Amino acid sequence: MIIDDKHRGKLLVMWSLVLVFFFAVVYQWLQLKPFAVTASNPDNTWQQINSRLQQSLQSIAANFDLARQQTAALPQELERQGQQRVLLEKAKEYIANYNQASSTEATKE
Repeated sequence: MIIDDKHRGKLLVMWSLVLVFFFAVVYQWLQLKPFAVTASNPDNTWQQINSRLQQSLQSIAANFDLARQQTAALPQELERQGQQRVLLEKAKEYIANYNQASSTEATKE
């Protein structure tokens, strides 16, 4: 057994090695500065969330303003398209009448 009188020297060496390695591990761990304050930015998660939320709301407000402007211009656009439709119908009638007149003149000759 290791606690025997004749093995007392081995016991002393074993415990001394255990203590040396234990303190070496603790020393190396302390060299990593586990309790030091890191120099990173403070936790500004709420500030980031708040700023992103404000940006999103501003974007939504800008989109609503754009939609309001486009809606305000919609009656004029519909009127313009109606005028184009009427003009197109008149152009079709003119071309049809011109073709009829041309064909009747060609048959008279």
